[in-house]
This record gives sequence, C-alpha cells and structure tokens, in this order.
Amino acid sequence: MSELPETGIDDFSSRAGAALVTGASGGLGAAAARLLASRGATVALTYKSNADAVEQLAAAIRSEGGEVSCHQLDLVDAERCAAVVAEVVDRHGARMSPNVTSARCPYRTCAPKSSRMPPDFSTS
Repeated sequence: MSELPETGIDDFSSRAGAALVTGASGGLGAAAARLLASRGATVALTYKSNADAVEQLAAAIRSEGGEVSCHQLDLVDAERCAAVVAEVVDRHGARMSPNVTSARCPYRTCAPKSSRMPPDFSTS
C-alpha cells in the first residue's frame, strides 16, 4: 500500500470506529478502502454479490497490517443497511467516519418513488 500517492488525507490510526466503504468489490470502492487503510483507518467493506473480490481486498489490507471487516449489503434493502451499520458499530466502535459510497444504487429502477427519499427530503 505504500505505492499510493500522497493525498492530504488525515492519519486515521488514532480514531475509534471504522470507515464504511460501499461497493468495495469494484475499482473505486477498493481504491478508497486501500487508501483509507494505508492511512490507518479500520475499514468495513461492503459488497452486493462479489464476496470473493472483497475477501481478496480484505486479505491484502490485513497483509499490510490493516484492520478490516466484510459485510454483504444491497443498498436498496433498508433493513439490511441498518443491520450492517449495527454490525460495524458493534465490531469497530460507535464512530463511522468517513463513509465512502461507491456502490451503484439504482433507486430509479428498483425502488418505488415513495421510498426513494426520506420524508424530510421529499420534493412533492
């Protein structure tokens, strides 16, 4: 992980909790997870279906001394989202920061209009 460029990202080694990275099985999510781990962050990796890719990423992070957990997550499943957040908090501590949302979330095609946005953000 030492080959990553300098970015000005903080040193996360003294922070409690974990950085939650959705879409960690893909290019951007995996890169974000590696960068955060290289800066000392504990990372919680999520994937929708590609467990093998996330397990390989987790093994690479662990081999560099990083702390990581893996969680199956489909962002259109609100109950599963809440469960994953609870799992991450239970395992890594109450703080989850930063959070990287790299997963593609097809709300327009998968979720009914009434469930796309919380009521506080409704435009109708």
